[in-house]
Amino acid sequence: MKEEEESEQTWIVQSASQASAVRYGLTTWLRSRGAPEHTVDDLLVVVNELITNGIEAGIAAGRVWVRVDARPNPRGVVVHVRNQGLPYRQVNEPGPMPPPSQLGGRGLSIVMSLTSSFEIAGQIGGTDARVELRLPRRV
Repeated sequence: MKEEEESEQTWIVQSASQASAVRYGLTTWLRSRGAPEHTVDDLLVVVNELITNGIEAGIAAGRVWVRVDARPNPRGVVVHVRNQGLPYRQVNEPGPMPPPSQLGGRGLSIVMSLTSSFEIAGQIGGTDARVELRLPRRV
């Protein structure tokens, strides 16, 4: 594999309009690693949900700053999404899905359903979410 395929990729988001650059960069990076389209699609949904949560937490805290790091691991790809907004309130399980008429409240349930593993921790100064998706081995 080429060296740049093995390296970590990082994006900084300070507004919702910058999220599209992350999605494009992540798509290109995943495809270069041979990820199937359904895995690319799943990870884009996951990262978009986590970026949206980070932006919303940042607006509430008066500053928007979200960092997205993607790196390969032996099983696939790990993505960290960190924000400097209000810290996430730790819960063990997501709550029930809200009714269709309610806006929001589905993001973390979606993230959990699309990833191999998902961890989230809130601390003073923000939230750190880590997700892993398995990728098929290259031949």
